[in-house]
Amino acid sequence: MNYTPTTKQVREWYTHRNGEGFYAKRLRSRAQEFDRWLAEHDREVKAQALEEAADDVWAQFGPTVMGPGDLDDVYFPEWLRARAQQLKEEA
Repeated sequence: MNYTPTTKQVREWYTHRNGEGFYAKRLRSRAQEFDRWLAEHDREVKAQALEEAADDVWAQFGPTVMGPGDLDDVYFPEWLRARAQQLKEEA
């Protein structure tokens, strides 16, 4: 069985150093870098999941599937793709 570290463990590894002054500032900077990277990564994963869901809905139901709730005038696969695009543009 392969070991897979948690996100918290990776963050701690990426930002772990002993020291004061310059090193303390660099640690804060590295923590901010990691947090930005993680937020971007999460957006990419969410967008990919939405695109895959849109493909699955389209493959199973075709173009006649309408949007959820009050989005009845929107084709659901297109709505999913549009949301994925919004996530990509938030970066």
